[in-house]
Amino acid sequence: MTFGAWSMGHFGPLAFPGGLARARQHVWLWEAGRTVPEGHRGFIRIRMSYVFGTGQDARVLPENYQPLAEMMFLSRVVRALLNMSSVLCYFNPNGEVLARWRGIPGYLGRMRKTTENSAAFMDEHSPFQSQRAIRAHG
Repeated sequence: MTFGAWSMGHFGPLAFPGGLARARQHVWLWEAGRTVPEGHRGFIRIRMSYVFGTGQDARVLPENYQPLAEMMFLSRVVRALLNMSSVLCYFNPNGEVLARWRGIPGYLGRMRKTTENSAAFMDEHSPFQSQRAIRAHG
């Protein structure tokens, strides 16, 4: 079942089999992270979308899309889950990131700086901007 989900791209475009094992090898800031995932029995997938429950003509992203605000919201969801005693850790299969909550705020702070510095670039080079321009002009 997991292989089928991966092969259909349900874990994201950059996920590849063996990602958890690689993440365990590279979890430098959390020593226990090399062994903690061995005890996992399943996973929780957090999926966000602007089109769930909407019609066929729904926009993939809203006009006022704000990636930083979206990531901050997602981090609150992750933190709530990590506060549950049965949740062992956070794993992002696209970046092969494995963490406990204490490591995430530092990462989010670095991401915020990077995102603020590159927001104009992202807006300018977004494929969604190109689609908007095409719709507006033709």
